[in-house]
Amino acid sequence: MFRHVAAITAGALLLGSPSFAQPTSDQATSTRAATVGEEVVGQLMASKLNAARNRLESTSGDLSSTPEYRSALGYLQALDGDYAQALETLQSAARGASDDPVPEYLRGEVLRIKGSYSDGTAAWKSARGRAQKALKANPGDPRAAFWLAASQIRLEQYDAALDNLDIAAAGGYPAEQVNYQRGNAFLMKKDFEKAIDAFNRVEESDRRFAHLYFYRALAWNQLGKKDRMLIDMDQFLKLAPKAPEADQARAFLSAY
Repeated sequence: MFRHVAAITAGALLLGSPSFAQPTSDQATSTRAATVGEEVVGQLMASKLNAARNRLESTSGDLSSTPEYRSALGYLQALDGDYAQALETLQSAARGASDDPVPEYLRGEVLRIKGSYSDGTAAWKSARGRAQKALKANPGDPRAAFWLAASQIRLEQYDAALDNLDIAAAGGYPAEQVNYQRGNAFLMKKDFEKAIDAFNRVEESDRRFAHLYFYRALAWNQLGKKDRMLIDMDQFLKLAPKAPEADQARAFLSAY
């Protein structure tokens, strides 16, 4: 799912002249679904729900049945608060793309949001296994490395995750997504200065990436920088007032 490399058919010789076969309709749809799905999941990770919703609506006509589309749709449904429908949609996507880590990773996220952190463990382990298999088949694949790292962070394998994020970065995976996950890994390792540095780089790439402010605020808080924590929490709420973490952010602001 969400493959970065377009499906390209091998060239063939026809009547003595080189001729290149054109992608089939199914191949073209799969490639487009991969591109759109990756884009929308990235938007949702940054809490850009309106942009994600508009992108999905504009492509529903020809992509709505694809696993890539359904993964993105499922996560949007969860962020809209419809957890039961989200889990059903993500399970459908996982069955439709049995080699892809993304629907399982997102399913873990939905279970975490609606319940407790440990509820997502089995889904994250499934995502990790799928990503490891993909990376073994194609060493250096930035997408496989990224989702492997994201799953490893949830499973508290922070050093391995940071190594895989280096692979993702070297392969050209979007910098703001890589640095956001780096920030999360360093935050969980309690290396708060490095976490702040990683979140600063996310801000340099995308100042509307809402969750960077929430998690950077947590790092500031651990360093005793309450003024900076409050500024970041306030900015987070301005960008994502309905995010699952919004009540926690409001509690921080109320406490100070």
